[in-house]
Amino acid sequence: MSLLGVHLIHNAHHAYVAAIPSHPVAEKMRLSETRLALVLRRIYDDRMQSAEIADGEAFVSLEELERAYKEWLKRELPERGELRELAQAMKRYGLVRVSEADDGQPYKIVIRPGIVDVLSEGALHQLAAHAPMKDEEAGDGLA
Repeated sequence: MSLLGVHLIHNAHHAYVAAIPSHPVAEKMRLSETRLALVLRRIYDDRMQSAEIADGEAFVSLEELERAYKEWLKRELPERGELRELAQAMKRYGLVRVSEADDGQPYKIVIRPGIVDVLSEGALHQLAAHAPMKDEEAGDGLA
């Protein structure tokens, strides 16, 4: 698989295999996808720490996602149509699945355990290094 630019990870505990790209993550994801993926990863980590995981998956309602997105990114969650497209992109990456909601919401997002492998510490460091620096952090030499 290395000839195709990916390496395989087998997680026997959660019974999945992940194909992780060898190229930098930031080169393949759109900014809006990256933002959503990072919020989902943090929600997954929070659910894991509080033992709110069922079969390795974390469930998140659209209301919870909107609240977390606003709190952590200081931005509005994309509109429903764009959010559904982003959720489909996350599904293609193997990060989520979309399921019917039983609480009046149109759907809920189920964060899959592979998110930890796809957005590993290495990938998170790549994303941080790829992020543009703020003007005051750029060190332009002006006093």
